[in-house]
Amino acid sequence: MAKAVVNQVGETYYHHNLKKAALVRLSFVHSSLKVLKFGPKKRNRASQPRRAAGRGGTFTLRYA
Repeated sequence: MAKAVVNQVGETYYHHNLKKAALVRLSFVHSSLKVLKFGPKKRNRASQPRRAAGRGGTFTLRYA
């Protein structure tokens, strides 16, 4: 995305001293559009087999 901005700035006779300002503006806009993720991450519980209670961890249940 930054490469596209640099190409547009260079090709359209834009002020060469404002190229850095254009990139800074792109950075701020890009970071403001990011969606923030809140809360704890959920882990996939189906992929890990559960251990049976009272067996010392030797027996695993597949469909508990």
